[in-house]
Amino acid sequence: MMRPWPRTHPGWPGCFPRKRSTPVSQRKKRRKRTMAVEFTKEQRQAIESRGGSLIVAAAAGSGKTAVLVERVIRRLLEPEGLELSQMLIVTFTNAAAMEMRQRIGKRLLDELALHPASRRLRRQLALLGSAPIQTVHSFCLGLLRQNFALLGLPPAFRLLEESESRLLKEQALEDTLEEWYESQGEDPDFLAALENFAEERGDKNLGRAVLHLYDSLMSHPDPEGFLDFALSSMESLARGELAQAPFCQESLAECDGAMAFWQNKLGEALEEIAFSPAIEKGYGPAFSACLEGAKAIREGAKEGWDACYHALSAWAKPRVGAVRGEDKDFLDRLKALRDGFSHEVERLLEETCSRPLSAVQQEGERSLPILRGLIQLEKAFREQYRRLKEQRAALDFSDLEHGALALLYDKEGNVTPLARQVAQGIGEILVDEYQDSNGVQEKIFAALRGENGSLFMVGDVKQSIYRFRLAEPEIFVHKYYSYQDYEKDPQGAEKRLMLNQNFRSRREVLSLCNFIFSRTMSRSFGGVDYDSREALYPGAEYQGNCPAEVWVLDMKREKEPGEESGKALYEAAFTAKRVKALLKECRVEEKGESRPARPGDVAILLSSFTSKAPLYQKALEEEGIPCAAGGGDLFSTVEMAVMRSFLAIIDNPRQDIPLISVLRSPLFLFTPDQLLTIRQSRREGDFYDALEESDLPRAKEFMALLHRLRQYAPDLGAGQLLSLIYQETGALGVFQALDGGNTRRRNLHRLYQLGLEYEKTGRRGLLGFLRQLEERAKEGERVPPEGGDGVALMSIHRSKGLEFPIVLLPDLSKRYNTDEMRQSLAIDKKLGVAFSLRDEKLRTETATQMENAIFAKALRQSREEEERKLYVAMTRAREKLVLILSLPDAVSAIRQWAGALEGDKLPWRECAGQGSAALLVGAPLLRHEGAEELRAYGGLGAMDFPLSGEKEELICHVLPYDPAVLEVDTQQAEAEEHEREPLPDLAPYRAMQAFQYPYEKESRLPSKLTPTALVIMEDTPRLEWRRQEARIRLYQGQTREQAMSRGTLIHRCMQLVQLENCLTPEGTAQELRRLQEGQLKGENLDRVPVEAISDFARSQWGKLARENPCLREYQFSALFSPKELGLGEEEEEEILMNGVMDLVIQTPEGAIILDFKSDRVNPGEEEAHAARYAPQLDIYARAYEKVWQQPVRKKIIYFLSSGGVSPQV
Repeated sequence: MMRPWPRTHPGWPGCFPRKRSTPVSQRKKRRKRTMAVEFTKEQRQAIESRGGSLIVAAAAGSGKTAVLVERVIRRLLEPEGLELSQMLIVTFTNAAAMEMRQRIGKRLLDELALHPASRRLRRQLALLGSAPIQTVHSFCLGLLRQNFALLGLPPAFRLLEESESRLLKEQALEDTLEEWYESQGEDPDFLAALENFAEERGDKNLGRAVLHLYDSLMSHPDPEGFLDFALSSMESLARGELAQAPFCQESLAECDGAMAFWQNKLGEALEEIAFSPAIEKGYGPAFSACLEGAKAIREGAKEGWDACYHALSAWAKPRVGAVRGEDKDFLDRLKALRDGFSHEVERLLEETCSRPLSAVQQEGERSLPILRGLIQLEKAFREQYRRLKEQRAALDFSDLEHGALALLYDKEGNVTPLARQVAQGIGEILVDEYQDSNGVQEKIFAALRGENGSLFMVGDVKQSIYRFRLAEPEIFVHKYYSYQDYEKDPQGAEKRLMLNQNFRSRREVLSLCNFIFSRTMSRSFGGVDYDSREALYPGAEYQGNCPAEVWVLDMKREKEPGEESGKALYEAAFTAKRVKALLKECRVEEKGESRPARPGDVAILLSSFTSKAPLYQKALEEEGIPCAAGGGDLFSTVEMAVMRSFLAIIDNPRQDIPLISVLRSPLFLFTPDQLLTIRQSRREGDFYDALEESDLPRAKEFMALLHRLRQYAPDLGAGQLLSLIYQETGALGVFQALDGGNTRRRNLHRLYQLGLEYEKTGRRGLLGFLRQLEERAKEGERVPPEGGDGVALMSIHRSKGLEFPIVLLPDLSKRYNTDEMRQSLAIDKKLGVAFSLRDEKLRTETATQMENAIFAKALRQSREEEERKLYVAMTRAREKLVLILSLPDAVSAIRQWAGALEGDKLPWRECAGQGSAALLVGAPLLRHEGAEELRAYGGLGAMDFPLSGEKEELICHVLPYDPAVLEVDTQQAEAEEHEREPLPDLAPYRAMQAFQYPYEKESRLPSKLTPTALVIMEDTPRLEWRRQEARIRLYQGQTREQAMSRGTLIHRCMQLVQLENCLTPEGTAQELRRLQEGQLKGENLDRVPVEAISDFARSQWGKLARENPCLREYQFSALFSPKELGLGEEEEEEILMNGVMDLVIQTPEGAIILDFKSDRVNPGEEEAHAARYAPQLDIYARAYEKVWQQPVRKKIIYFLSSGGVSPQV
């Protein structure tokens, strides 16, 4: 059982002990003297525990990395200790693995300084470079390389880059769909999936659904098992067996839980109403009806689906009577409560249980063939993707984990002899950031641990914010609540420990965190009950008092909330001004001394970084504050891209793209003509071969340099090699001479530092360093500002693991991202797979009950993660924490917050129902002693419950909208401008920059065009529609290549046949046999529609063609002005138009141009289809008139499939 949490307990929010007997100065000295060598009781237990499984819930700033490192060192130093090679240390990222390796190396050096004669320590230090300190993917990669033969892999297989993998998936999907159109075009399941997901513009939506299903399966340890489960659940639904469909129980539980929540709130409201006879008379009957309705719905949910549906359907919102002379605010809250209950019932009826059992069964019946077709298509795609990877001797990241599972488990799910062998060599597994693991990784750990192995897991579910990377925090939660407390059974097989003493932040920061999350985070919403065990306790000492701040910006008075004058811009401007004030007001502690705050001490953390960061960057610049987000992505800069390409060709010069990138870079400046000259020296093979054979002096110089660097590379570390490259090429000077030269030079120095850090890990090899750079590029790193001391502007995800003296969290009222709810597929490992059903006749798309249940669960999980993101962001602050939220109507919001609270807590359903973090922050603060201004602004008056928290630890302000916030202090800006050195006269340069080539538009015109290319230029969407339509609806059972080949062959026959011989189908067949023996020898003419040709020969157009001179497949060239082609107003320029007319009949009255179309068109639909070809036919006519100087009488589109025509006069 958990310990009780009395109000006097130091863990109670805001109630940390205030009095200490030791002076601050002595406490600081003691902390500095002991923290490096002494650990808390819980930390020592985590370090010294042996055997079994131990899960350590390490709160933010609790020193988990130090504990993990110390545990490793202690295990090495024990008399019968483990070797480093016997400890598998798993981290979440490669950067974390590198940091872990460095920390372990430093501790080993410390121990070696104390015991210089220890051969064991020297041995461990020597093993550090090759020790298994790595990510799960790195471990799996090593396992597969050692056992490639068991999986039938090539020994030199490679890993696909993310971009290459994406392209290969697209190719596999394209191939799969083409194959299915050809071989499975009549399969009812495939057709059902195609009809449900394909759109008028093509089958891209179907492709996205297949890829989504595939990606979800790759995070599952048993993809085939999950597909069987999903199909079985849908089959149960189709049979009407809702008890066997997991989503049904989930939906009924949601109805029961929601009504239980409202039943409690309505009961409390009735008790309050009873104190006033007038209110009871007017409102009592309505609230009693609401309460009875909630009870009826709960009873229905317990009885079954139909009963719940009918109870929801029977509900009608009751009216309240008129009440006069009573507290209006109280009456408004009652009305809001009634409306809230009614809205909840309506939501349940609309989303959760919106139709009777018979209708739900019909959904299952309709969904079943669609799901079967989708699963079959996914399996075919998976196999085709596997084949493409096999052809390239390559794997992707998901293959690593699933390949490891295939090595560690047999088909029956039992561990293999190889797994037992690997487990014998592992004395202990230590997993960092365990809250971010998933089911696949968990199964790998289970196999590697063996029967009696030791598993040490450290993490914090409150900091699990990587669901988009397929993390499953419920794995951590399950173990956290199922394991026994360490103190109850230190020798137990499954133990848990809590580390909740924070050695990072001030008391004021921790108090605000505890105050908010103790009232909002629970097992039901967030993963854990934020009680005394989860609360953060201060372990670091700071001087003085530095209260946290909460700023509420009331935007109600803003008249025009446009994009530029709206909330985001206003909040950014306010944040920048607050940063400027803090830099003047605050002092921060550094190495035991206090100093004024600098811009580099400040971080602004954003949830929506990409869209909002430019606003904050601009606002900071206007206030004259340097910003660390100004340089963009470090690895996307030119200098970093060039150096990464240079390293890549030193490792393997036979890579054309990196090689040419280096040659074209500012380092060598090869021109396109020079590259062409080099390629002409050897037209085949790699560009590297051409370089070797080139006689160009510059090419020989470059090759000499490259050979020299490749010769040195095996003996140099990454940092040393970069230093040599900089020296040989003068890279530092070259890039410093470009715009932003100082920043570019710093970027190159940063790359050199990364090389040195890589060397310090003991690892060698250029390929490993390149892979680490690739991993860092994925994680992202921004270019530091000029001077290196700017406000850090970053996303909350990027801030995880970092800390800053001053942290500002603006944009807290931003709506949560719900893109996940817009997927074409709803997938849940416990509920199955669902999707909306499309009705082509009614042109509607309806969400199914199962889809609603899965998306509702996903939405709740997403909002839980948003709360954990808030926790991560707030715990980044060391000394000063500032929260900023803007509200469209602060008074209404504050009153809503007050009504949402139940006593001292915010019910989890209130948290889950919110679209932003505003309620999570604002509602708890109404109970804080320091939020008096917030309560007063909302007109709440005296609260009917006790307040808590230390008033001096929080500053809370509510500010009405003030246009002055958006104004820049021009006087100060002018003063700063006068202090700068005068700039040279830039007018001539600006004039040069402003110069515009007078014939720019004409220079963009093509010199030669075809009618098809012109139509594409004029109407790309229409041509894309044609291409996609042809793919899905035309030539069913054929690939696009086959369809194009068939169309070409038909046109060729129409050019060569003698129409007088084709007046009957038999005559046409004889004519085709004549062609097959002569001009079309070797062609398969079985695909040519015999009757279509004979129908044309007998038609009036065929008769005219037989009786008049004709031009067949007439190739023309004609000059047009851009104005004639609709490409501008230019009349003097000329564009050469080339094309081919299928048939021109030259009658005395004028020419008749016929364009044959082999599209499959139903009779009567010719006009609609012909409209798309009208521009092309118009060009034919004008070209003919230009060349022949004769009028065109008619323009005809003839559809061979229907025999119909569409005259274009």
